[in-house]
Amino acid sequence: MRQSLRPLAMLLLATACGGGGGDPAGPDPDPGPPAGGESTFSTTFTGSIARSITGTAKFSVETSATAMPGFNLMLGVTPQGTRSPTRILFRRAQAVRPDVGVYPIANPNQFVPESAIISIIQIDADRVGQCQARAMTGSLTITESSATRLKGTYSVSGWCNDAPAAPVTANGSFNAGSIPAIPVTD
Repeated sequence: MRQSLRPLAMLLLATACGGGGGDPAGPDPDPGPPAGGESTFSTTFTGSIARSITGTAKFSVETSATAMPGFNLMLGVTPQGTRSPTRILFRRAQAVRPDVGVYPIANPNQFVPESAIISIIQIDADRVGQCQARAMTGSLTITESSATRLKGTYSVSGWCNDAPAAPVTANGSFNAGSIPAIPVTD
């Protein structure tokens, strides 16, 4: 079964994944780190966009048929006073938290089984010079996996959907706490 990128894009839009102020017109909707410790990530982008960032890391496993079933690892930050998020999302349609191990990133342009993990990179989504990329290669390494905590590293590469298309790579680490699944409605 091929995973659709539509649910992945909807999740990126629906997720308030980042501290740091978010909406300058109101309070940050991010409730902060979940119980069990800090939930953070750091990444270094190379290629067409070169920078390092840190932000909030969260994961969920949704099994309800009324929501978007699957595993989601969301890494993101919205700089203070701006609406331009930078996010990295890892998703698989199989609603099971990954065990400790190394998971290759599946190319979303090919057949993707439910157990495979796909990734989207979104950099400065609301600004000129933005990058939205589907990762084509890479891996997600889980070093700790429990119902409340997921830790590990990642290295993913893709092509920005800008004209002309340009390569981007994200390398980093995360320490994510669990959150309730985010329902998505049409």
